[in-house]
Amino acid sequence: MPPDVIVTGEDDHQEDSEHEAAVSEGAAAVHEEVAESHAEEAGLAAAEADAAAAAALEATRLIEAESQIAEEAASEAVTAESAIAVALQAQTVAIQSLVEELRASKEETPAPLEELKEEKKEPDRPPAKTHWYYG
Repeated sequence: MPPDVIVTGEDDHQEDSEHEAAVSEGAAAVHEEVAESHAEEAGLAAAEADAAAAAALEATRLIEAESQIAEEAASEAVTAESAIAVALQAQTVAIQSLVEELRASKEETPAPLEELKEEKKEPDRPPAKTHWYYG
């Protein structure tokens, strides 16, 4: 009979291999969960980016509309400015004309006061003979 051969250490290798396989399997499961979490976060970030892009587009449209309104207001302001300038020029001409008329009227010789007074031919009421207070 041949002697029995006892191999020691193979079971240790098998246990080590099984342990390493279990650790690897656990690590793979953890990596899978982390990957799923990151994918979910990436999806949320993409949705937020999409909402931000839509808000930016709306803001751009509003800015364009406000810009158009501002351009129209500026055009109206220029028109109003020219109208005010014309009105001021007309007012200045009118004031100058009035000043010249005033100067001309001062240069004329005034009429004597005697001619301006009207003589009363009859008094408004007859003079009182006596006054109740003065006697």
